[in-house]
Formats: sequence, structure tokens, C-alpha cells
Amino acid sequence: MAREAAPQPGRYRFERTGDGFDPAPLLAAIVDDLRASRSTAQIAADFHLALAEQAVRSAQACRVSTG
Repeated sequence: MAREAAPQPGRYRFERTGDGFDPAPLLAAIVDDLRASRSTAQIAADFHLALAEQAVRSAQACRVSTG
């Protein structure tokens, strides 16, 4: 199986707001990429990397707050 798209770290990010996350900047970046005819495979790879990066940041924050 050929790899279609390598994710680009940091291209998309979830913005933290108080106790949650604001997806608006991430969604705006995806819409911009779609309008620029960026491949859906690349967009998907970067989106899923952003999810994984956010999961790591959340786990690290929990670790700091709970010890």
C-alpha cells in the first residue's frame, strides 16, 4: 500500500479555551486548504496528527495537574 501523504506537524492545532478547545481555527485552516485544492489525503493526515498531538498535550496537562 502506497503512502499518499506524510503529515506536517503543527499545520493544524486545536486552540485551548478555558476548560475546552475551540475548533474554529482548525476548521478555518481546513477550509482554506480545501479552497486551495490541497489533497484530501494530506488534509486528513494533518488533521489526525493534530488530534494525536492534542491528546498528548491533554495527557501532559493531566499529569502536571495530578502529579
